[in-house]
Amino acid sequence: MTLKKFFLATAFSYSFAAPAQQCMPDINFWGDFKGRLGEREIALSVYKVNAELLMGNYRYIDDEKNVFALTGSPKDCTYYLEAVSDTKAAGKFVLSYTYDKVKKEDNYKGNFTTTDNKKSIVTLQLNSMVGGTLTQRYGELFGTTQEVDSFAAKIKTALINNDKNWLIEHCRYPLSVYVGRKAVTIKDKQVFVLNYNKFFTSAYINKIKKINCYNMFSNQDGAGMGNGQIWINQTLTSTTDNYKYCIRTINL
Repeated sequence: MTLKKFFLATAFSYSFAAPAQQCMPDINFWGDFKGRLGEREIALSVYKVNAELLMGNYRYIDDEKNVFALTGSPKDCTYYLEAVSDTKAAGKFVLSYTYDKVKKEDNYKGNFTTTDNKKSIVTLQLNSMVGGTLTQRYGELFGTTQEVDSFAAKIKTALINNDKNWLIEHCRYPLSVYVGRKAVTIKDKQVFVLNYNKFFTSAYINKIKKINCYNMFSNQDGAGMGNGQIWINQTLTSTTDNYKYCIRTINL
């Protein structure tokens, strides 16, 4: 999938699922938000299990390994969410939905109150909305959310460490590589090796370093890392009981 198609798919995920006046996300969808909690940047995702139950997670961008679980409920387009870290209560969100008609953005604004009654302002903007389940947000892939996220993290590490052998072994051939608008088909491992240094320049690796390997966008093509730089799918022989993930598409 090209970056252009990725952005179109993202935009489509907003428009088909809900008009501007409807609270986000829809039932059985993940809503992925980015914004600020006080002075710190956060990424927050909520899954609407039904009309009365929300579940999800959030983390600070500068401390991505510390994941806070969220549980709560929506009422009149306001979300009431309790945050827990390692089974210990962290605080409560009260977030109200707003739609910016000028920027055409879906936002949630409100506050977060810690267990010791310290209050911070929260501002969030909807980035994407994808359908899935509570345990597998990447609905077209086998396995759990955590398994896909873990594979994405391994790809990121391999690229940063220039682990050519690992990357070659974890691609699905023929591999689709997009250089700008031009599609290049890499038919096997040997061709991948010959083109490796041309594909993975220092500029490209710098983009990969900034990618988050969680709450990724997904559609029928799999899970997209970053802005679609890399698409993850499963091997052709994968089944529900025996599956492996692979790199299916690379956008340079």
